[in-house]
Amino acid sequence: MNIEIIRSRQRYQISGDENSSYTFSFGSYFNPRLMGFGILKTFNIRTLNPGAQTYYRNKSNTEILTLMLKGSLQHEDDAYKETELPAGSIQNLSTGRGIQFRDSILSDLSPAVFLEIWLLPSERFTLPAYDQKPMAQGEYPNQLVPIASREGGDFAVKINQDATIYRCLLEENQKLEYLPGEKEGRGLFFFLISGMVFVGGQTLHPQDSAMITQAESLQIASYKEADFLLLDIPMKNW
Repeated sequence: MNIEIIRSRQRYQISGDENSSYTFSFGSYFNPRLMGFGILKTFNIRTLNPGAQTYYRNKSNTEILTLMLKGSLQHEDDAYKETELPAGSIQNLSTGRGIQFRDSILSDLSPAVFLEIWLLPSERFTLPAYDQKPMAQGEYPNQLVPIASREGGDFAVKINQDATIYRCLLEENQKLEYLPGEKEGRGLFFFLISGMVFVGGQTLHPQDSAMITQAESLQIASYKEADFLLLDIPMKNW
């Protein structure tokens, strides 16, 4: 197994009305060593403060996932009605052949905190599509619960890609093992939202990430209650 850790302090930080951090090259931030991981091209932690100005963006051939941790956003695009994204929800916007969209903060009192994940799709130039679900949080402790997959599900939005994103609330001093169904040509991306865990021989703290390849199995153990994501993704781009 190969594992590379990206510590929270290594993330690129921006501040102002929007306090955000980037794992990979994004916008004006360019890091030739971190251009993405397989079909995962963007993994941002974003905080919009009250009064933050947002603008319409044009995007195509990208699966844009928004995982709401705190606060609420209002999503607008030129193909669907306006939609509210409350805390605890997950949204996927399959931009396909192209779409214009904007996500704006709703509250004048509290910030909106969310994860922004961009994946390359398996098929390009499709019709834009939209899906939103309540995101699993503490309903199934000590289990990896899919929150995004090709098939979708009760807590999982559909994505145009042979990938699965899991969320897990691992209670204190618990362990679990993940067995990738297909090892060749796939990778695992781990992100710790909160708590402290031991993954692949490394101790991770909040907002630390791990990029993992050639894993026959992945052992995850919690020092204290931990909330994390695990992405099982293809490593081959177009």
